[in-house]
Amino acid sequence: MKCPRCDYTSFDYLESCRKCGSNLIVVREALRLPAIKPEVPFLLGSLLEDFEEGQVKATIPPPDGME
Repeated sequence: MKCPRCDYTSFDYLESCRKCGSNLIVVREALRLPAIKPEVPFLLGSLLEDFEEGQVKATIPPPDGME
């Protein structure tokens, strides 16, 4: 969303402009934008499910002579 006061482009879920502090709620409602902050997915979760603290499994063998 672009602030109508200073033209700063920011996220749709913010209630005020991060640059000038202008209220963005009225603008968001006029544009019928959702006020939901998206969740950042934890992409490593499936890889770390079986990981036990202190255990690291090497999946790439070391180069010849570096064992």
